[in-house]
Amino acid sequence: AGAPEWISLAFGWRTERVPPGKWKKAIQTRSGKDGALATASSLWPNRQYWLEHGQKEFREGMAEAALIALYGHRMLQQETGDDANGSIFD
Repeated sequence: AGAPEWISLAFGWRTERVPPGKWKKAIQTRSGKDGALATASSLWPNRQYWLEHGQKEFREGMAEAALIALYGHRMLQQETGDDANGSIFD
């Protein structure tokens, strides 16, 4: 277990490892890093700075991290029955 898992355990938060294919299918992202960049750009057009600046590996990682967070947000909404439509980045 890495630092995120230990922190979650310390606070009593549940964690779940999700394979890339599962969250990419749920978010409707094409496979590959470029798919994550394209999907993130279309979901958050006003957040282009982190998609256009820096090394490509950094941008790809940021896009994937944002999409994984969105996946988790949607799964929690389903689990709790919260129908709020707000974006996690607004």
